Amino acid sequence: MTEHQIKIIIAVFAVLALFIKIPKVELPIWRWILEGIGKSINAPLSAKIAELSAQISNVDKLLNEHIKTQEEAEITACRRRILRFWDEVMMGVRHSQEHWNNIMEDVDGYHTYCESHPNYHNSKATRAMSLLTDKFNELTPQDFLKEDNT
Repeated sequence: MTEHQIKIIIAVFAVLALFIKIPKVELPIWRWILEGIGKSINAPLSAKIAELSAQISNVDKLLNEHIKTQEEAEITACRRRILRFWDEVMMGVRHSQEHWNNIMEDVDGYHTYCESHPNYHNSKATRAMSLLTDKFNELTPQDFLKEDNT
């Protein structure tokens, strides 16, 4: 083959290369190597993150249990205040209007809590709360205890 023929063949291949696209075969060897290095460097950190995530989940569970227990303790104390107040009313003890308002807020709060927490044991104090509400609605300003104890 002559030099002139070789130049023609090269020119033909160059022109064909412009129109024919040969897919590029990539071997992601470098990516595999770098990912392997990254995973080995980050392995202790990844393990620590997983451990911390588990601990956070446990703390979250404990916190939710504590909140539930605290709410139930507060609502039980509220019920006790209501029952004590009703006992005093039945014994003829007079109370100030502020005290009545406070107890009626407790009654409302107790009802709201029980409606939003159906698993809470709510078969207690229902009669006392009903009677307190009725009694409160019947009170006149003269029925409240005044500052001068009259």
